[in-house]
Amino acid sequence: MNDIIEPLLRFLTLHPNLGLLMSAALTSTAVVCVAWALALQLQRRSARARVLVWRITLVTLLVLAGWRLMPEAPSPVVMEWQVTLPVSTLETLPKRPALILPEKTWWQRGLGGLEDSGVTLWLGIAAVLFLWRTVSAVAGLIWLRKHSEPAPALILRRLRESAAPEHLRCLLAERLHSPMLTGWRRPVIWLPQEAVNWDEKRLGAVLRHELAHLQRADVLWHWLSQLTSCLWWWQPLVWQARRRLRTETEHAADDAAVLAGGDTHDYARTLVEIAAGIPNRLRQVAGVTMFGGEPVQQRVRELMR
Repeated sequence: MNDIIEPLLRFLTLHPNLGLLMSAALTSTAVVCVAWALALQLQRRSARARVLVWRITLVTLLVLAGWRLMPEAPSPVVMEWQVTLPVSTLETLPKRPALILPEKTWWQRGLGGLEDSGVTLWLGIAAVLFLWRTVSAVAGLIWLRKHSEPAPALILRRLRESAAPEHLRCLLAERLHSPMLTGWRRPVIWLPQEAVNWDEKRLGAVLRHELAHLQRADVLWHWLSQLTSCLWWWQPLVWQARRRLRTETEHAADDAAVLAGGDTHDYARTLVEIAAGIPNRLRQVAGVTMFGGEPVQQRVRELMR
């Protein structure tokens, strides 16, 4: 065992940036694995408990990344003096043989480049990825605003009956496949244009679902999970943690919608009917969509359970 540990410690001492990346990978893996084990233990509890686990996990990963990437204290100042020696003294000094270093192999050059620019590459790709997602989401939101119209009085009346806050708006948008909630301080519920033809049960189920997202600040956590996954872009387990948070968030909203005044079977039927006309993949959005994550069959089984 010492034959493995000693060379590894020597390598990490000579390459501190690679050691930082390795330490970050091991620590983030441990955090996600512990969260996954805890979520499995809570599988028979409410989805709200599992949402809390994954929210704490994302916050921990953000703190961990900030701690790992925090700049170190500046190195101590080294002062040098030049001493002029007489020529006779220089001639008596022994001559050292020239030191010829062997040429580095391709993998040694690769490790050297990763050592020199590993942290910069980590942060650079994270910044570009988060900027791209933000611009894409904002562009989609601008398009929705240009192709939307206020909801009719029937939907607004149903929304007020659901005890929605006064500052909440409801808009109908073209080519919108899934109901969606955007905004935090100025929230907006987006509905497909065919929502004007929905019956009272379907409309009430959708509005209760979106109001549950609003009450639990899921839009804020949606963007926090985006930031975390972009920051840990090279860690696949973090992307799995983000996916689990999204799944459990939808389960918690489903539970809240049923508890707020709906029948489980009617609500499950509503999920299936709305999901029937939705494509398998939805493009990046600026808020929390009702569909587009976990298959609706699993959500129905979770409701029945």
